[in-house]
Amino acid sequence: MKNASSSMRGPLGFVLLMIVAVLAIRAIAGGGVAPAPEMFDLEVSYEDAAARAAQSGKPVLVFATADWCGPCQTFKRGALKDKSVIAFATENTEPVYLDVDVDGELAQQFGVQGIPAMMIVRDGQVVDRVVGVKTAPALLAWMGSAVESERSK
Repeated sequence: MKNASSSMRGPLGFVLLMIVAVLAIRAIAGGGVAPAPEMFDLEVSYEDAAARAAQSGKPVLVFATADWCGPCQTFKRGALKDKSVIAFATENTEPVYLDVDVDGELAQQFGVQGIPAMMIVRDGQVVDRVVGVKTAPALLAWMGSAVESERSK
């Protein structure tokens, strides 16, 4: 007769060990879908942001993401939560959240080929973009440069 410890060494034990390992990794990494960063109002569509941009003179800052994208969740929990990033984005751009699974047509229009992606858009045209997870200082440097470049036009 097998005892409990010997039965845990077989396939069932391996599966249970893998489940525990995945759950532990997800808990350590924050797991699951990160909430939308506070600078993005999910009720604001790209069209709304573009209309605001026309009034304010600020460019639109588009964040292309998807719930299934692990790096996107890391970016949302990291640099996009940084208070200085939020302050800069809300003061200098009209931010909009683009879920590529919900609005694939707009993602295609903007030439999104990888996510996470941040784009500066003026008059419906992408004038600058950055793809991949960035640190807060790197994101601030990119946004500052892109916005300043837009102001000087």
